[in-house]
Amino acid sequence: MAAAAAAVPAVPASSCDNACLVDRPKKMNRRRSPPEEEVEVFFAAAESTAARRFAAKYNYDVVNDAPMDGRYEWVRVHGEIMGCMEKLRAELDPAMKLEKRDRA
Repeated sequence: MAAAAAAVPAVPASSCDNACLVDRPKKMNRRRSPPEEEVEVFFAAAESTAARRFAAKYNYDVVNDAPMDGRYEWVRVHGEIMGCMEKLRAELDPAMKLEKRDRA
């Protein structure tokens, strides 16, 4: 038995991998994207499911951007508060401050 094992030449792993690829039919090596309509349907269903789960958990309708009745009370943040947050971020991040100057 040991003699039979010694008679088989050792094959490097990389050449074995290449040999396996050669044996596959050409059709299996080509990967085609699904039709655009199928992709749209898939992601629309996933997005709808995620929106329903979020609404059930946080009582907020992300599709219509509106709070719903439920466990949480949602409060709209006014522009003044957002302006303060923007100033704070600019003070903390000098690169952001430079970006804003370049835009003006």
